[in-house]
Amino acid sequence: MSDILALSSLLQPSEGSSAGTSTQPVVTPATFGPPKSKPKARKDPKAIWDPAEVPYADEIEAPRDDRPVPQFYMFYKQDVDAGDVFLGTSDKTPGSQDCTHLVYKVFFPDAKGAQELELDVKKQRLVAESSSLRLDTFLPMPVDSENGKAQWDAAKKCLCVTLPILLDEL
Repeated sequence: MSDILALSSLLQPSEGSSAGTSTQPVVTPATFGPPKSKPKARKDPKAIWDPAEVPYADEIEAPRDDRPVPQFYMFYKQDVDAGDVFLGTSDKTPGSQDCTHLVYKVFFPDAKGAQELELDVKKQRLVAESSSLRLDTFLPMPVDSENGKAQWDAAKKCLCVTLPILLDEL
């Protein structure tokens, strides 16, 4: 019991000094351990997205065009082999996260040939148009616009655009 009283007398401030002006550091359980690093301050705590995620104005603004939108379909495409399909030897899944290409099929029923169509592909945008129809859409994933491929099917009057996905930018 005398040890506890001696310990409490050590922890009590001296008679001549007040509790607020002590020169000794205050020791608490929170002061043990390595010094805490300050958390990284966010630029704006109310921000929904980072400014780097917002596309440039030229990617957003399109001229006003009253032409109707053609019928189109979007598909995801994977590069698989027999081991993937029958044996499941790789870690690929049927989900879109393992796809390597975006495929757009755009139907232009009034077009007589591919020479009447215009196609413009950017990293996040696809514009396909004829004299009477216009498709201007954002892409769900960033694509390599330089290595894409487009084919015109005259029998179906369909433009098939295959675009490699930039997997390292997802």
